[in-house]
Amino acid sequence: MTWDIPLSAATGNVLSVFGRTGAVVAANGDYFGVVSSALTGATSGTTRLAGALNVSGPPVSGTFQVGDMVMDPSATLWVCTVAGSPGTWSPTVSQNFAARSATATLTLNELTVFSGSTSAQTLTLPASAVHGTMNQIVNTASVSVTISGGASSLSNYGVSGNITLQPNQSVQIASNGAGGWFVISAPPYPPSWEFDYTQITSPVSLTGGFGTETTVITGASVTYDGSTTIMIEFWTPRVVTGTTANSNAVLEVWDGSTQIGGGVIIGTSPGTYDIRVPVVIRRRYTPSAGAHQFIIKGYSNTSTATVAAGAGTTTTDEPAFIRVTKV
Repeated sequence: MTWDIPLSAATGNVLSVFGRTGAVVAANGDYFGVVSSALTGATSGTTRLAGALNVSGPPVSGTFQVGDMVMDPSATLWVCTVAGSPGTWSPTVSQNFAARSATATLTLNELTVFSGSTSAQTLTLPASAVHGTMNQIVNTASVSVTISGGASSLSNYGVSGNITLQPNQSVQIASNGAGGWFVISAPPYPPSWEFDYTQITSPVSLTGGFGTETTVITGASVTYDGSTTIMIEFWTPRVVTGTTANSNAVLEVWDGSTQIGGGVIIGTSPGTYDIRVPVVIRRRYTPSAGAHQFIIKGYSNTSTATVAAGAGTTTTDEPAFIRVTKV
């Protein structure tokens, strides 16, 4: 391997530079050649310091060969890994910072801070990453953002495919240099991660029957990755049935417009009195990739039933709530 380092402009007397004598000003083609034949493991070839850039980032024009190096104003040394015009370049620094707010393809070793306000944005990991390349992404936005492997595979603890990064989450991803990206930080959704908590502070009356259910509580819309198993939980301090004999109050779990659980049935025996009981519903579920909104609905088969809820003061009931967490 030969290191070719261009001479800078020189002043004063120079005894000899490649056969020239006297006061010599460095010109194109003047190099110090250091042959590394004595270095263990060195290979035959040339590594060129191709110069300095006036903007940050790799060269965007010119023709380069593998091993060429350039320095940008951020003190980042870029190395050409695939020859071409301008070729493929990899930084030697551990990170470079980028603030993004919309769909984009990331650069190698980029520390990305996403702050967009529009949903359905995708950040794509760079192609041709060398082994050890590491990208970190922080989502400071109020919406989720999708992380894609692009031309490379993306493995999230053995699960392949895109990652949905929720607000206030971050992820660290490393390349194996062979077309694969791997999440190496803690899982984006640790166990018990709360995707949603929605509560009501006023009671809800249940009337009608099956097919004409009353909405008790509607959770927030959350985007899921299609592989995360969740627990949907509903709690109310009290369900009060109607006083008609054989009156039943029924609570159901819905995923948008699709019923996914019959919930519970609270019924009276023959008689003209009501039943008052606290109710907990739990449903283990793996939602498909995309946005989901979980809803609790209910009805009473005869007289009106009530789902209790209050503000949680000394004289009122506790709030009723729906909560979604990672299993």
